[in-house]
Amino acid sequence: MVGGRSNGPDAPNTLGHMSGVTRPNRVQKQACRQAVAEILGDAEAEAILSEARIADLPDVLPSGPRDLDSLLNELQPFVDLYRAVLRRADQKVALAVARQAIVRSGLESHSHDAASQPGETQGLNLTSPPPPGFHADPGELQRRFDVAMSFFSCDGKLLAYTPDYVRFHVTGCNWCRAMERADAPELIPFFCETDERFMDHHPTHRLVRPTAIGLGDTHCDFVFVPRATGANEHREG
Repeated sequence: MVGGRSNGPDAPNTLGHMSGVTRPNRVQKQACRQAVAEILGDAEAEAILSEARIADLPDVLPSGPRDLDSLLNELQPFVDLYRAVLRRADQKVALAVARQAIVRSGLESHSHDAASQPGETQGLNLTSPPPPGFHADPGELQRRFDVAMSFFSCDGKLLAYTPDYVRFHVTGCNWCRAMERADAPELIPFFCETDERFMDHHPTHRLVRPTAIGLGDTHCDFVFVPRATGANEHREG
């Protein structure tokens, strides 16, 4: 909900989450505090985190699929932080603070997002190749892909899932929709950037993403290839 209560303990649970399983809050308090303090100082950081109600957020949330309402509730504090900075500084400063808060929070929480799916969901880890001995027929692969997408609050199509090549298209992105609904589309590119920064330190693979919905394209083309692979390999189709 635009301007509504952000992701505190009373936020609506619009999907049945996995009982007893948790994951880090996408909004990381310390990352947000550092992003503000580095530009506006410690005193303003405390005031803005209180104003945006980030200081009171839970550290973890129930794990499970996220629909648009759930995701907007979780991301709303980023919008509130951005607007709190806008009341004190110009848009260039506010965007710089929001970018650091969003990307840093993502790097702290994003790695667990992929791994937080309980075993019984049988989702795919989409940022890494399949584990040794993994096998599934095309229908089962797509089903597991759909499970993973529901956790990331996106729609898409799996194109390849092999030991040296993972590729999928995201055709619908609730992260973009959430920021549009919150009337803050200018924050969308920072969520896209988080995916890239997360893969910067992946031990074996890197991300090649020539298109992204958040950057104005019709779909996101996620391609994960071994670090030694050339930039133009695996780009057919």
